[in-house]
Amino acid sequence: MTTGLDYNGPINGNYYIAYVQADTDTMRSLGMGSVYWPGLRNGDSYSMETLHGSGTALTLTNNNASSTLTACNSPAPRPLKGQWP
Repeated sequence: MTTGLDYNGPINGNYYIAYVQADTDTMRSLGMGSVYWPGLRNGDSYSMETLHGSGTALTLTNNNASSTLTACNSPAPRPLKGQWP
């Protein structure tokens, strides 16, 4: 996420931050998990990683630690009662 937003900080009227915080808060309150994982997509500002190098000398860097922390702090998904064997 290359926008430079702090998804763990105050919303300050930013609807992108508000959406991510509300989404994770809602999932957490319902005891659910959720995944949006654009781990690596070139040219996508929501990509969590950026690819560097060429050929076989490739590396990844984390674009925004606060977005990774928000995603990782969500609870693990659980099956609904009676839904899975």
